[in-house]
Amino acid sequence: MDKQQARRQVIASLEAGHSRGETFAAFAGSGIKERLLAFWIAAYSDPVLYARHRRKIQILLAVMLLQAVVGAVAGFFLGSVIGPKAAWLFGLLGGLVPLLFAWGFHKPSVNAYSLYALLTLSQFPRLFEGYTEDPLGTLIGAAMTLGVVFFAMYVRSLIFPDFAFIGPRKVKGRYVFSS
Repeated sequence: MDKQQARRQVIASLEAGHSRGETFAAFAGSGIKERLLAFWIAAYSDPVLYARHRRKIQILLAVMLLQAVVGAVAGFFLGSVIGPKAAWLFGLLGGLVPLLFAWGFHKPSVNAYSLYALLTLSQFPRLFEGYTEDPLGTLIGAAMTLGVVFFAMYVRSLIFPDFAFIGPRKVKGRYVFSS
């Protein structure tokens, strides 16, 4: 059985109402690596959880759309210093990246949540570049950025309860699932 067919069977089992633990036990010895199997199961978005936390997801989408607008405008003005073509390119990139994350949050994709947190936190030291000129504004901006990242990770933990920071949750060397 190839990976795509196995993944479809795992998702079909979850959609049929089998618990995540039962699904993991059923497919554990079938030639699929346990880490990959656990990832597929943990990355499955339960429609009930998604519906229950829909408002939080909508708030996150609104924040991402606001970031897209601000990014497009900032990119346009930043690029206009270089030239007219760069202004459009920077504006497009500044608006497109948050929109791609918004699409991943709406889909919902656990990888979008994880990638957003990793990319944002990797750029966190750059937020303090203007600290000497405007310490209060820099701290407010950093706090807002951290707030959005933590809120996105909170929403991810509600929709995908079986995920640790990057991969499926493991306790004492075994994969554990919430249901």
